[in-house]
Amino acid sequence: MALLDEFQESLDRAIACTAGAEFNRLRQGLQAETVAVRIHRAMVELEKLRRLRMPDYQDAWVIPLYASWYQPRQVNLAYSLIRRIMSQQNGRLTRNAAGNLCVLDFGCGASATQFGLTLAVADAIQDRQTIGRVEVYGVDTSQPMIDMGERLWEAWGEEIASEGVLRDAYKTVESGNTSDVAYFTPLETLRADSDRWLVALHTAYKSNRSEVREHLRRIDDAFNPRVGFVTSHVSNRLNVRRISPFDDAKPIVRPAGKLYIDCDETTELRRGISYEFHGHLPEKDFNYLGNQVRYDIEPSYCLLHIM
Repeated sequence: MALLDEFQESLDRAIACTAGAEFNRLRQGLQAETVAVRIHRAMVELEKLRRLRMPDYQDAWVIPLYASWYQPRQVNLAYSLIRRIMSQQNGRLTRNAAGNLCVLDFGCGASATQFGLTLAVADAIQDRQTIGRVEVYGVDTSQPMIDMGERLWEAWGEEIASEGVLRDAYKTVESGNTSDVAYFTPLETLRADSDRWLVALHTAYKSNRSEVREHLRRIDDAFNPRVGFVTSHVSNRLNVRRISPFDDAKPIVRPAGKLYIDCDETTELRRGISYEFHGHLPEKDFNYLGNQVRYDIEPSYCLLHIM
């Protein structure tokens, strides 16, 4: 099986399994009407993303519904931007001679950057590049999102083949996430010879842009990344420009995705939920849950910094 197909299919299974298990945990002991109310409230929260507002990521019901729709798209965005960076480095993942890389992921959510980076590491291994220590440190104000990312990572590790470049990449990538934003600059863990990246995927909203800008500037000053990118929905580009710590960053409008297949396992999960609770859900929620899940990237805007 081709590397991209193996990655996409195994991640699809991991998302369906993990999101499904979390949904079943939340619904345990509840009447169908109550479950439908919780689903609807979560869908209302996620609808805020279309209006460039931040959902309540502390709401446990939001998390599996987010992961089963947005996670494949965010992984595709992260991977596609990393591949663009590699294309500007003669195909290499890092310019570091030892192959060491440290990525700080601000607003890590469910670890989409970590998954995209791991696929890029697999590409580099396949190309016989020198890969040393690869670290991803994430921060997010939502502990439930961090927990979902960690469970997805564990589930994906069980889905991929026991041998091969994906398994090698999975074992190479080390991670550590925290919800303590004030603490987040883990410089004491870095090797002196690590290549340094700073990433912020879709973290900017009108309600938090001043705070995010302050944190990104502080991290940029302390971390001194050679590479960085900040992204948002394409209609939110003004907020990205306001929060970006990279004065020389180049804009990328609507980056093309590298992943392409339908997520059939995750689609089946969401459709199963919609059919089970059809009689209790508003028609809009039922229809939305029944949509095909894909890796397609939503129209995005990115500021890319490479020194």
